[in-house]
Amino acid sequence: MSERCLFRFGFIWIRQMSLLPGEATPWHYDLCHRITVVFQGHTLAIEYDDRMPTKNVTYKPVQIDWDKPSDHLHRAVNSSSEFYEELTIFFLDRPGLNPQPR
Repeated sequence: MSERCLFRFGFIWIRQMSLLPGEATPWHYDLCHRITVVFQGHTLAIEYDDRMPTKNVTYKPVQIDWDKPSDHLHRAVNSSSEFYEELTIFFLDRPGLNPQPR
């Protein structure tokens, strides 16, 4: 997994993240509202640590999603054979908050 902070100021954090095929994010929680723009990729498997079933999510290039906070520990796995890349805009509840603690 590769991630890079593009901008962070006050209540806004913009991050670029990519996953190779089969690669996964670390286990984390989503504490903030966010907008995600998918640039490349096809399918992510969202795996949960609390016995919830895996959720397979299919994307289209330049798809934009609004996501709400979640208190379920999870990770995203690039389950396709394509490179996955996204840009996420996090709306922090307070400056300096880690929006996806592990």
